[in-house]
Amino acid sequence: MRLRVPPGRQGRLWLSARLGVAARGAELLEQKRWALMTEVRAVMLAGERQLELSVHNRGCAAEVKVSRGSVMGVVFPDHATTTASEGGLLLGGSAAFDRAVDAWRSALALGVQAAAAERAHAEVSREFALTARRERVIERVWLPALSAALRDLDLRLDEMERQDAIRAR
Repeated sequence: MRLRVPPGRQGRLWLSARLGVAARGAELLEQKRWALMTEVRAVMLAGERQLELSVHNRGCAAEVKVSRGSVMGVVFPDHATTTASEGGLLLGGSAAFDRAVDAWRSALALGVQAAAAERAHAEVSREFALTARRERVIERVWLPALSAALRDLDLRLDEMERQDAIRAR
């Protein structure tokens, strides 16, 4: 990769500043990658059982509330709750029916939490992959290119100073 560096000492200052920014960017992306990896693990551990559960109910409405969380700028579903209305459920049934209704509500709540966990996992995983890619580009492309350009410019500046010193003598 060829960089267009300003000539002379201005170029050295420009390259030094760019090198510092690239190094700090790589460091921040590594921190973000580790934070996201921790979040991915937490989501997977919390949602493993919930992802296996699902329930369908017809004729009864449910309200879902999802709160959003954020880790280093990545927004994802953090917590989901649900409330099911009584509409569509037959009241006055047996004790077994009451237990089935309670189980349905519990399964509905777990299903909503599982969906939120799955979405959070997808969002965090996607951002984790992008962050790792950006970090690799900075570390493998930009930092070496900027370092090489700075070395070349330092050599040219040293040579120019030597030539000026020789002319002055």
